[in-house]
Amino acid sequence: MFGLGNLGFPTALALSARGCIVSGVDIDAERVERINAGENLLPHEKGLQELLQKSVSEKSFSATIDAESAVRNAAIHVIVTPVLFTDNNADVSTVEAVARTISKGLKQGDLVIIESSMPPGGTRRLVPLLEESGLKAGKDFFLAFCPERAYSGSVVSDVLTRFPKIVSGLNKESAERAKAFYGRVCAKGVVLADSLEEAECLKLFEGVYRDVNVALANELSRAASELGVDYWHLREIERKGTEGYVDLHKPGPGVGGHCIPIYPKLLLTVLKGDYKLFPLARELNDAQPQQVVELVKRHASSGKACVLGLAFRGNVREHRNSPALAVIAGLEHAGFEAWCYDPYYGADEIERIAGCRGGTLDECARGAKVIVVVAGHDEYKRIDWAELGAKMANRVVVDCRNIVGGLPDGFLLVRLGAAAPLRCSST
Repeated sequence: MFGLGNLGFPTALALSARGCIVSGVDIDAERVERINAGENLLPHEKGLQELLQKSVSEKSFSATIDAESAVRNAAIHVIVTPVLFTDNNADVSTVEAVARTISKGLKQGDLVIIESSMPPGGTRRLVPLLEESGLKAGKDFFLAFCPERAYSGSVVSDVLTRFPKIVSGLNKESAERAKAFYGRVCAKGVVLADSLEEAECLKLFEGVYRDVNVALANELSRAASELGVDYWHLREIERKGTEGYVDLHKPGPGVGGHCIPIYPKLLLTVLKGDYKLFPLARELNDAQPQQVVELVKRHASSGKACVLGLAFRGNVREHRNSPALAVIAGLEHAGFEAWCYDPYYGADEIERIAGCRGGTLDECARGAKVIVVVAGHDEYKRIDWAELGAKMANRVVVDCRNIVGGLPDGFLLVRLGAAAPLRCSST
């Protein structure tokens, strides 16, 4: 398993839980040492701690920086290193570097699997790199593209029991070998795609679909507010009354993570036609954090602003492309003094990552003119608002995730998609 990040590490342990002897390769020596010592680097991942302890003690999983040795001692090589997007181009250099490393130890009958999300045609372009081994792809060794399908926070269960595995191969034999492998791993079975490119497109199209629908939800939530209708209640009725006829997505402060914000851009790098909808959706979602800032400005004067959540969504420790970063920057630009509290990050980390003050919940709320809920962490649902409100200079809460309830008297609750701000009062 090449790449022990937020997806590769739990995926490697999921494979070990299915009886595989897994060697996890990463270039970060400190990370490798900590993993081999049994340290769970992803505490938000459900079930990972127990699985790590079991796998390390049973020697069914180990981490290493010695990639060439790992290749020599394995028959299946899975790549989960990230594909980046820089200067309007897909950067597949990490995947290419791993392919070159694999080629140095590739053996007759080996199977190479790409799980990283690739631009269409990207997997096929790895063939010359792997054939530097002197072996012939599809004959001497086999190549498959089988995209990861998992959410941060539930990777192990997603891999093992939640989703079927999409499998494609360079040729029929490659696909059949990958199908046999994942058929032993994934309880929901395997779905075969006709080609590498079909599977690559499927992975990106799924992300683009979600990106477009989130943009639509954000637009509709603003329309609902303008019309005096509560979008969240409307959505609840829709889900009860239409039996899946449509799927109104949740609005929010923006779209983050390592997947959805990148997929439309990866797709556009290989397209030559004039496409309007999904590039526009990406622009709208990139602009959504500023919509949050404008909402804050309408209900709070400049001063201290407490942002709840650095992570891109609830109950995970992951801040790549997090809308919280843009919300914080926008608040600072608007004259607010932004503070941030996130239970998954220390104050020093927040200051380094977001460039604003970090602290405990009480420290961040003390003297605040407004609290902005950006990530939907479960901890925020348990806040004692009466106690916290006593520390605030102005009791205004802007809820971007529709998770705040039971506010005591004196609070003003502003929700994305609400019919109107709610002045909390028992009378």
